[in-house]
Amino acid sequence: MRRRRPALVPRGRRSRPGAHRRQGTPAGTGRRTRDRRESSPLTGGPGRRGAQRDRSPRRRAVRARHLGHRQDPRPGRRPPYRGLSDRPALWNTTLATSRCHDTGYAGGRALLALVTCRENENTAYRVEKLDPRTGKAQWRYPVSKGIQDVYLPSADPPVVAVAAGDTLVTDLITLDPKTGEQRARIPMRGYEPDCGAAMYPGPFFGTVDKCYGVMAGRDRIFVTSEESDEIREPANHITAFDPVKGTAVARFDGRPSQKVLPVRANGDDLIVFRDTPDDVQPAAVVDWNPRTDKETPYLLFHLPEDDANALGDPEQSDIRYEQGNVFFARRTMERDDEHPKGPVLSVIGVGSAGLEH
Repeated sequence: MRRRRPALVPRGRRSRPGAHRRQGTPAGTGRRTRDRRESSPLTGGPGRRGAQRDRSPRRRAVRARHLGHRQDPRPGRRPPYRGLSDRPALWNTTLATSRCHDTGYAGGRALLALVTCRENENTAYRVEKLDPRTGKAQWRYPVSKGIQDVYLPSADPPVVAVAAGDTLVTDLITLDPKTGEQRARIPMRGYEPDCGAAMYPGPFFGTVDKCYGVMAGRDRIFVTSEESDEIREPANHITAFDPVKGTAVARFDGRPSQKVLPVRANGDDLIVFRDTPDDVQPAAVVDWNPRTDKETPYLLFHLPEDDANALGDPEQSDIRYEQGNVFFARRTMERDDEHPKGPVLSVIGVGSAGLEH
């Protein structure tokens, strides 16, 4: 196999189509700036959970999230579901009782709605799988009483995260995608699913699907563990669970001082981001096969020094991997009082440059 010598890529020049390289340090980064007074959450949805394996990420087009909604101030009204273009609403359903209303959705290959019913000081929840064309419920799953909060980290396969007697998530519940019946209950003791609006500050509707510590594949649920305080031990790990039995089947360890985060499913595998605490060890995006425990590096790189901590922190930034590139986007931005008209880093993308395979 003939190898080409690595070449420097001039700023602004795009890589040749078809030259996907799995491993290497970035030749350049793409930046987009906005006024510091703006608040700019990443509008793209989470990676396609359960999608077919992306063996050549650059060949897959970035698919826009098919769920569009806006909040209706009238109680008991479901926000109109619209297509991607400017078309009339497909449906706008009124529920049977005004005390119940939709509080958020989870989309992708399926559409789930979280319905909240309040009566006096009591709150009850149920999860509904909706037909995207008609808005009709195909099945309903009533959440047990005494639950403080409910989140929907995955629509297909359907996964429900519940906070039982606490404000933090205590359990993951996996459901049958055809009937909505409960399959398994996975305790979250020792794990950090990190769900909720606290991770996504701002007046945003429907943040129930935001759990950056949970990722669902076709037949595995991946969850991030709590961070370890031991310097010589892995900073944390990712556990793969069987959604039918609820048992742990595989584990991917980080490295000392290098945490790992599930980014998106890659068929039966998982795309993982591994951060770095210094300028010596590079950050990485790798593919992990939970069946063979094989790790395949895709990207090795360093983020800009001044923004590395914030960009690599999932509590402050959204991290996406598509078409062989990884993107980091700050959820909120603040202007510099000393330079109020100066630009601020909003989004950065990292590609690959190295030996051609």
